[in-house]
Amino acid sequence: METADKKHLSSLFRYGQLKSVFVTEAPLEPGRWEMGFICADKKTVYAETRRGEAKQFATLEAAHNYAADIGFRRMEIRWS
Repeated sequence: METADKKHLSSLFRYGQLKSVFVTEAPLEPGRWEMGFICADKKTVYAETRRGEAKQFATLEAAHNYAADIGFRRMEIRWS
């Protein structure tokens, strides 16, 4: 799983390399969400923490705010 921090994701968005964003339930973490980004080359990149781990969000609102900070106006919710 490829990951990137918020600064790198913002840069990719500015240069048109991120096409969409989605959130999905975190595996083995009920009630938590992970965020993925679809790149122009069809790869999926996940948001990461400062420690390099996949970033998890406690609420959909927190995930939405993160996506908005990067530049997205909407995100898709994927249910497992």
